[in-house]
Amino acid sequence: MSELKNTGKKLLKTLLAYEPRILLDAATAPSAAEAISVLPADPALVNIESQPSDQLLQALAELEAPVVDSFARNLQTEAQQLSDINELVTGPDRREVIFIDDTLPGFEALVAAVEGAGNEIVVLDGAQDGLQQIADYLGENEPFDAIHILGHGATGEQLIGTTEINAQSLASQADILSLIGQSLTADGDILLYGCRVAGEDGSVFLHDLAALTGADVAASSDVTGNADQGGDWQLEVQSGLIEADLPFNEASLAAFSTTLDAIDLAGKDGWIPIMTGAAFDTTDDSQAGAGSLDVVGGEGIGVLYAAFDDAGTEDASDDTIAFRVRINNSSDTSDFSRVIVIGMDANADGKIDLFLSVDGRNASRSVRLLDPGTDLNISPSTTSTAALPTGWLPNNGIYPFDNTNFSVVAVSATTDPQW
Repeated sequence: MSELKNTGKKLLKTLLAYEPRILLDAATAPSAAEAISVLPADPALVNIESQPSDQLLQALAELEAPVVDSFARNLQTEAQQLSDINELVTGPDRREVIFIDDTLPGFEALVAAVEGAGNEIVVLDGAQDGLQQIADYLGENEPFDAIHILGHGATGEQLIGTTEINAQSLASQADILSLIGQSLTADGDILLYGCRVAGEDGSVFLHDLAALTGADVAASSDVTGNADQGGDWQLEVQSGLIEADLPFNEASLAAFSTTLDAIDLAGKDGWIPIMTGAAFDTTDDSQAGAGSLDVVGGEGIGVLYAAFDDAGTEDASDDTIAFRVRINNSSDTSDFSRVIVIGMDANADGKIDLFLSVDGRNASRSVRLLDPGTDLNISPSTTSTAALPTGWLPNNGIYPFDNTNFSVVAVSATTDPQW
């Protein structure tokens, strides 16, 4: 933005220096000469006082059309030049801001694809509250005609940093969403770019978001992103009249090779049962501090599920794998205060290579990756774990609970993969 502004000032200074001659440029002088030269040769025909009005009209009608068209085109060109100069002086007619979550694989390609003189780009810290980051920026830089938000999406929800926005969360986010709405102009738009944000009951979510912000809102009902991965950049569902256009150069968007998808931790789609059955830990030898947790399954009904997302790329570093366990926790269907340990045999040699622990028992509630230790690891009583060797993973493989890595939902038709 600063480079564009400096260029504009330099151009404006040059134009002002030549201002006395700018409308008499050589491009228009020949046109004026041509317009004079094609008048009828008889001087009497151009003497307004000596000829009836109908003869004057006839003389004007005999002017050659190409000359008139050429003169009109020159005027249009000059008008556009003056409009461009005016934009450099006063700024563009519209002002929009594009927020891009830095957890999107290859988000730099999205930054590079933004076009438009009135568009500002803000990269959000994916490890922080994205909604608060947006509100802070808007509060210092308002007003805007449109807000574009790009982040991971799932059915009926948009992820922005560590913040999840959906129909259920709106009530608790009403104050900050109202502030965001106040940063928009009267006909302002909010555009949510994420996969399936407007899918299924997403239209209700968009309507409620529009009511809280006072904005016109749009989102996608299908996959958003690279066409080769089955995506597009159309926002199929709208609440209100959307005036904003796609703020990207469409050819440049091809460099963004993935989609804005996310594993929906609370949804039913994309989960594959990898363990079924009705009897687990039959000897009741759980080592958990509170051993009253029951896992629940049945013949052909999963107790353990997995979901995988390769982010649409061949790079394994941006892959995501998630696990889901069906439990009997009837006293609380929205939280979890026990521990679940899942052993993973990565190379299929019959030995546990890594443990994934979901531990909600104390203040340090977190997802942990653990070393399998030296025991047999064939039952709870023969299982041992240890911290990972220092330096193997950031934070030594310990990830505090947040809405991107942990969710507890009641079993229902909309959440259960095998309902």
